[in-house]
Amino acid sequence: MKISTHKLLKKVPAVLLTSAFVFGAGASALTPLSSASAETVSSAPAASALDLTAPAKAELIIITQAALTSWETHPNLPDHEEGWVFVELQNKALKLIADPNASASQLQSTSRQLEKATRVYDDRHISSHSSVGYHLARTYASITGGEPPEGQNLTPYQLAVLDVVDQTFAMMAKTKDTNSSSLDAYQYFKVEVAKLEYLRTPDLADYRAKLAEYQARAVSAVETLERLGADYQANKADFDRSAAFLQTLLSGTYETGVYEIAVNDVLNYRELLIRSANLAERIDQAKPLLDSPRGTQPGQYPASAFGKLKRALNNAQRVLDNDKTADEMMEAGYQLNRTAEEFKASVKS
Repeated sequence: MKISTHKLLKKVPAVLLTSAFVFGAGASALTPLSSASAETVSSAPAASALDLTAPAKAELIIITQAALTSWETHPNLPDHEEGWVFVELQNKALKLIADPNASASQLQSTSRQLEKATRVYDDRHISSHSSVGYHLARTYASITGGEPPEGQNLTPYQLAVLDVVDQTFAMMAKTKDTNSSSLDAYQYFKVEVAKLEYLRTPDLADYRAKLAEYQARAVSAVETLERLGADYQANKADFDRSAAFLQTLLSGTYETGVYEIAVNDVLNYRELLIRSANLAERIDQAKPLLDSPRGTQPGQYPASAFGKLKRALNNAQRVLDNDKTADEMMEAGYQLNRTAEEFKASVKS
């Protein structure tokens, strides 16, 4: 295997070569929830053995891994509406991967939709060959420490990733430096690296440890939601589904990429439960402020402050009731908290 990446990277700024970035290492894990007790959670049933080798499902797994790499590399911003569409399609893909009854047409259709959504999402961050080169350089540095790979004790997976880095640089060298060709190159890089997951050895002990850790966090969130009378059943059901899938994987042997996807799926719903609980608590804490004295005298609050607070409360409740994404929950909670603080500061002195 010819490794010439260090030659291609000579023109890349040194600061990039010293940036540590572990490609594809951002996933985390969780487990099922059948009630608010940890005992019940830990005994949630696992699904039967899964066949993840069917062509349509295997393709969706690869495309989902590439999409998750984009998400982990470029976290979404609150004003990026395409990002919410991207998240919804990721969640749809994760559900289909875990569904043993998903049809080939469903899998293929979702693959195409997620590919398109990923490209739209990447377009906000990838505009030229140099922006792709930035990510290639960081990947190279995370593997080699910025030094030539020859003579280093690199794993087959690391060597194969360096080959993909080479191939991506070579691909860009043959095309004009346009937004479209840059997006093509970036997608090629992510997909080809995702295909190499069979070279990695999954750390099942680590996944099991994370499963137990996140399980406890999810139980706590459900207890809070129950105490506040918030509806959490839909999110709990998704948490149960994703956790059962991960438990099934942990009882067998699959490619590392599949575990990463499963862990990410459980993490999504753990975060949704946690942020739902946080938002419900903020709503509960802010509501009593509406009973504050209204008026223009000392110790009273202006009418305009009540209107603004009520709008923020209504928005937060709407986000909570409609099972929005975890990031949208966090944003709504932040806005409500800020409005509540402004309300308190508006008291007449």
